[in-house]
Amino acid sequence: MIAFTGAGVSTAAGIPDFRSGVNTSLETGAGAWVLRASTPDVRKANAARRVATTTVKAVPTSTHMSLVKLHGNGKGPLKALVSQNTDGLHRRSGMPPEALAELHGNSNLERCVDCGWEIMRDFKTRNSKTAKSAKEHRTGRICKACGGDLHDTIINFGESLPDRDLSMANDQAAQADLCLALGSSLSVSPANHVPQQVGCKQGGRLVIVNLMRTPLDGHADLVIHAKCDTVMELLMEELAIDIPTFKLQRKFEIGATSLRPAVQPAAEGEDEGEGEADANGNNVGSLRIWVRGLSPCASGSGDDVPFQFIRRLVVLEAGSGVSVGATGRTSSAKGVLGGWTAVSGTKHTQPKRKGGVPRPYSEVLKDALGDDNFANVEVTLAHPSNTDTSAIPVRVKLHFFGNYNEPPLELVVNAGTVSQYDISLEPTKPPLSAVDSLGSTNATGDASGKAADEASGTSQAGNTTSMANSEGPVRNTWVHERVVDVTSVANPKHK
Repeated sequence: MIAFTGAGVSTAAGIPDFRSGVNTSLETGAGAWVLRASTPDVRKANAARRVATTTVKAVPTSTHMSLVKLHGNGKGPLKALVSQNTDGLHRRSGMPPEALAELHGNSNLERCVDCGWEIMRDFKTRNSKTAKSAKEHRTGRICKACGGDLHDTIINFGESLPDRDLSMANDQAAQADLCLALGSSLSVSPANHVPQQVGCKQGGRLVIVNLMRTPLDGHADLVIHAKCDTVMELLMEELAIDIPTFKLQRKFEIGATSLRPAVQPAAEGEDEGEGEADANGNNVGSLRIWVRGLSPCASGSGDDVPFQFIRRLVVLEAGSGVSVGATGRTSSAKGVLGGWTAVSGTKHTQPKRKGGVPRPYSEVLKDALGDDNFANVEVTLAHPSNTDTSAIPVRVKLHFFGNYNEPPLELVVNAGTVSQYDISLEPTKPPLSAVDSLGSTNATGDASGKAADEASGTSQAGNTTSMANSEGPVRNTWVHERVVDVTSVANPKHK
């Protein structure tokens, strides 16, 4: 069995479709193309009643999670999922990328046009500054592997579908005896050839679930005019299979690397210098702390691809006495702690609390161009004394993009080690009244980011990390599902 999905599976997540009429029963309102052809009065009336969000904040629906369960990591009856959607919800829901054919691309995925290197990002990769027309795709960022241009992966009308995804979809359709088409008008070619191939072949069965009629209804064995979630929930109940709860899964590597020759910290107003000794002849110990997000590869090779979901890396403490949960406050004016300072040019937080110590940090800017926006986020520290950096513990705080109200995460990393983390949380869905038609709900809880590390109530105990907001109640909790020391197998290029 294969599944074929369209925009109708994501309307329950708050993402408007394309073709729904102005009188639709959907909370997301009329479809994008219908509104484009409507009068200003109609668009205004639609905006007043619609409930919608952006694709990066949308939570996968019952349909998305049912398909994940039916696939069962390859052990269930669903062997492949073919989608026309670019919202990335199927991949976010936990569907293995090797079982997923995204025929029209993924708004969170960038790919190098020269070598094929890929990187996932926790924001839309399309850049209107560098891609001014629909068929321009250059994002302005540079491939880490070969230096080529990175392009978004969105497929527009008149453009060729990606070879890997189209070949996989056709191969799976040729083998399938059942195709479940969900929430698609089945009117866009060549994508609609996939369910048509199953419905037209001898022994093949096609089931269509869509609110409106489709051109393939005549080839279907069963047509259901209903919402996708309604049908899938009834189906899973009939099969006595529980629909799993969506969990936001995150995987990353974090490490601290001793650098030689060391980078010498520069005094304020001076240029950054390099060398193994300071002006007094003392050796300069140097330490680079880095973190790198990871995502499963769609090719099925087993290798992970970079995933930029960490927005900021803040160094809270370094040296003896470091412990998770400690406040890290000190009256010392020597930088981080115990004489450690960040190299020249490093940004520092601006604490609002009296006596607060600025902490060095590095961050990802969504609109940054060029080759400085890879998956790694890093901060380099230096110590103006004869310091052995091989056993230095460092306490850091990771901030995320906040699409799901993710709280910061505090960790301790030891110099010379690389650890791989698998963490998850069950996001709390904001009330509908708090989400406007543009999905502009402030989900970060840290708009400025400058004082968060002095003002937030972050704590870690056992295998969970939680953060209380300013009103008191705990919002979300990270669960550490797996922590592995990968120092001996980590690729040096990741460090």
